[in-house]
Amino acid sequence: MKRQPSDFREYDENVFALSTGDLMSGLLFIFLLLLAGVMLQMQEDEAASRDIGKVLEKNHEYESELRETKAELQAERERIKDYQDMLARASRQSREYWQQLEEDRRVAREYDNIKEQLYQSLMRAFGSRLASWHATIDRGTLSIRFQAPDIMFDEGRSELKKGYEDILDEFFPKYIEVLNRYRDDIEEVRIEGHTNSNSPADSSCPAGRNCGYYYNMELSQNRARAVLQYCMNMDRVASEKGWLTKRLTANGLSFSHMICQDGKESGCAEGYEDKQLSRRVEFRVRTNAEKQLEEIATRGWPGR
Repeated sequence: MKRQPSDFREYDENVFALSTGDLMSGLLFIFLLLLAGVMLQMQEDEAASRDIGKVLEKNHEYESELRETKAELQAERERIKDYQDMLARASRQSREYWQQLEEDRRVAREYDNIKEQLYQSLMRAFGSRLASWHATIDRGTLSIRFQAPDIMFDEGRSELKKGYEDILDEFFPKYIEVLNRYRDDIEEVRIEGHTNSNSPADSSCPAGRNCGYYYNMELSQNRARAVLQYCMNMDRVASEKGWLTKRLTANGLSFSHMICQDGKESGCAEGYEDKQLSRRVEFRVRTNAEKQLEEIATRGWPGR
C-alpha cells in the first residue's frame, strides 16, 4: 500500500541545541559570577586600602615618636655635654684649688722659716742686752718692744730723752745689720708709737668726742717720727739710707693696742689696762711672706 504524505512538516532537530532562554540564563549566571568576583575583589581592595591606611597612620605615629625620641636624645646629649662641661670646670677649679693651697702652704712655711731665723738672729744679737734696755722680743710678731717710758720720753712729750738716745745708738745700727741678711725677704720695718688711755689733764673736750684718743694719736705719731728721724740721722747707717727710705716707716697708734695687766696686747676691760707698759715704742718687721699671708686671708678660696 502506498504511504500517503503527512500534513505536518517534519523538521530535523539537534538534541544539543540550546534555546535562547537557556543561553541568556547562562550568560546572566556568568555575569553574576563575574560581578560577584569583581565585588569580592573590590571588597578585598577596600580592605587592603584600609589596612594600608592603618599602616600609613601607624607609620606616621612611629615617625612622630621617632622625631620625639630624636629630640629627647638631642636634649639628653646637650645635658650630658653640660654635665661634662661642669665636670671639666669643677676638675679645673679643683686643680687650681690644690695648686693654690700648696702655694699657700709654701708661703706659710716660708714665713715660719724666715720668722724663726729672724727671731734667732735678733736673740743672738740682743738677747744679753734686753734686760738692761727694758725691752723684749716677741717671737710671734718679731717685735722688739721698748717699755720703759720714763727712760724714753717725758709725760706728754715727744722729744727723746738722753737715756733712750744712748740705747738707740747701740741698738739701731746692729738691728739694721741683722735685717740686712734678710733684706730681700723684708717688706717693711715699722717704728710704732703707743700710749696709754690717759687724756691730758687740761683737756676741755666734751664727753663722747674721743679727744683723748685723738690727742694720744698725735702724741704717739710724733714719738714714732722722732725715733725714726734720730735713727735715720745716724752716721753708722748712712750707707743704708736708700733701703731704709723704702722700708722704714713711723706709725702712731694712740692707745688702740694697749697692754693689759695680764701682759696681753688686746682690748682691755675698763680698769685692767697696764698704763705703764702701754706707753712704749716697738720696732716691728713685716716680711714679704707675711704680706702674702695677709693677701691670702683676704683673697678667699680659689675659684670663688
